[in-house]
Amino acid sequence: MNEKKVILLVNTGSPDAPDKKNLGKYLRQFLMDAHIIDIPWFFRFLLVNLIIVPFRANRSAEYYKKIWTKSGSPLKFITESLVKKLNSQKREFSFYFAMRYGNPSIKNQINELYEKGFRNITLFPMFPHYSYSTFESVIDEFRKCIEKFPEIQYQIAAPFYNHKEYIKSLSEISKKYLTKDIEHVLISYHSIPERHLKRVNKLCLSSQDCCETMSIAHARCYKHQIMETSRLFVKKSGIDTKKFTIAFQSAMSSKGWLVPDTEKVIKELAEKGIKNLAIISPGFTIDNLETLDELNIRYKKVFLDAGGKKFQYIPALNDNMIWVESLQRLLKSNWN
Repeated sequence: MNEKKVILLVNTGSPDAPDKKNLGKYLRQFLMDAHIIDIPWFFRFLLVNLIIVPFRANRSAEYYKKIWTKSGSPLKFITESLVKKLNSQKREFSFYFAMRYGNPSIKNQINELYEKGFRNITLFPMFPHYSYSTFESVIDEFRKCIEKFPEIQYQIAAPFYNHKEYIKSLSEISKKYLTKDIEHVLISYHSIPERHLKRVNKLCLSSQDCCETMSIAHARCYKHQIMETSRLFVKKSGIDTKKFTIAFQSAMSSKGWLVPDTEKVIKELAEKGIKNLAIISPGFTIDNLETLDELNIRYKKVFLDAGGKKFQYIPALNDNMIWVESLQRLLKSNWN
């Protein structure tokens, strides 16, 4: 038996190649997850296989082609690099990674770890904020896959939205991009359905200040957590509280999802005379389609077309050594 502890980093995932066939396979797995489209299985099957995938696979493949590199998917190869850097630090644990959708799968990684003799695993969802569609989905899949190995002891790391190491890394990595000419900072998060918030707390969104009122529900409240991350990041970075905006991207519907919409806010800021805009997406620890294409290509064009001059995308934490070292300390604090 291998006495070393394992930290299993898990992110969303990406297709194996940027083509229609692989996108179709990836989208089916992703969208058939009841955490993503939470309607009865039969209707979800029809919606995904007869409507969404046939019309979306080609378009999604074109988006992925724009960000694909010789090393493959940025999300995957940057995660691989992060794990290599973490393992190069002499610690008492080993790092591995898996993807909720696509490869390497959680199931295959757990099987491999068991065969290598590991019997102590800490699951680390790479999402700073709790949400039913990401954090909870990873936990459910992990528990389903590990239940056939009763010998394995496991722990699940908590969301780290307010951890000092995470906030410090966000601030330090952003410094070089927040130059004096930046007039406004847009903090963009992935939108989620409002009903997912109410799964945790039925009173959620019942008042404008519910995120600021102390509640045990905040431990699993996405909106509270992203607001707190934003507050701490702005404070740590010395950003004028009148010069930042929080918005939400990638909504699957124009109704019933968190707003304001990032694209709409970007256009409005340009129309109001903001010429130099910085944008950061703290919910993504690794750059991916939503940051590299949606934000830094499509929304950049929206801003420039609306009269803006400088659109500064601030990269995710990725495999930056500032984050590597902070992540080591953050993970250690989960055990102490």
